[in-house]
Amino acid sequence: MKNQSPAQDCPDPREVKNAEEFVAAMRRLRAWSGLTFRQVERNAADDGVPLPHSTLVTALRRKTLPREELVAAFVRACGCSADTVSLWVTVRRQLAMEQAQAATAAAPPPAASPQSSRTPVPAPTPAPAAVAEAGANVPAAATGRARRVPNGWRLPNAMRFQGARLTSIRWVLLLLAVGTLLAGASAPPVPTAPALRDTAASDPARHTFSGNSRIRSARTNRCLSARRDVDGRIFPMPCAYAFPSRSLQEQPDGSYVIATQHPDLGSGCMGVRRVEVRSGVDDDFCGRKGANTADRFWLVHSTAHPGAFQLRIAHTELCIEAPASAGRPVFLAACASGRLAQAFTIEADPRPGI
Repeated sequence: MKNQSPAQDCPDPREVKNAEEFVAAMRRLRAWSGLTFRQVERNAADDGVPLPHSTLVTALRRKTLPREELVAAFVRACGCSADTVSLWVTVRRQLAMEQAQAATAAAPPPAASPQSSRTPVPAPTPAPAAVAEAGANVPAAATGRARRVPNGWRLPNAMRFQGARLTSIRWVLLLLAVGTLLAGASAPPVPTAPALRDTAASDPARHTFSGNSRIRSARTNRCLSARRDVDGRIFPMPCAYAFPSRSLQEQPDGSYVIATQHPDLGSGCMGVRRVEVRSGVDDDFCGRKGANTADRFWLVHSTAHPGAFQLRIAHTELCIEAPASAGRPVFLAACASGRLAQAFTIEADPRPGI
């Protein structure tokens, strides 16, 4: 591999010494390519390899080695040749091997046993006759009165009633079981938790929105926005900088698509990758073309703020929630009508263009 050389001015992975420097070189490679994260994702998709931009952004923020498949897809999507892709993968494998060897060398040796390494030899078991003979020489106060059993062993009288005790225990358990059954027959049924209801039946609000809109959090007084220099993850941002433009488009079933118009990537939709608690919200391509699995919302009146709505993922009980700390993205949480963090107002965007 030493005779290979990456493209002119392209970051050379052979100069890195550890995983953190390898990831930093990947960031420089994307900057060298001049591509946005969305464009890298699109190039990878054209090669038949799924590489969501959110996954790529997360990998490039860490200090650990990304998966080998991600490295290969990323380098190829940045416009590098097959030889350069092979070079990056080879360096990544070498770093992984060095990490594994270092971890093995640093592993502490097994602790020595505090006991002697010699295994004690167990004492021989006395023959029944010897036991019987020894028992005959033990005072009655120590052994209790004993009875002789057919095999010659002598058992203390304290064990003669073992069978009777076991029989009593069985009777007690039987009575307890009968009592439990009788009590259960007369007890009222325990109510079960109601199943999640289809929120289409909750009479979602229906409005007609014309032109572009801004979606403002009642909790932070900031608007939902992507960041121009990172990816499509949605954050509460000052409304004057909300990006890109958004418009609410009503669907025949009463749900809404929150459409976006990106200056470089074109039209898209706001949605979620995974419909689960704590999942993030992203701008992406609409429908199956993008990585979002859900991009339709019910607008449900919120009781936490006048004129505000919950943005509820259609046919679920999950709503968008604004974080308490600045600089953190919005996420999905269980819907609660009186929760201020889930209250959003929708206003006309006064800016003629973004």
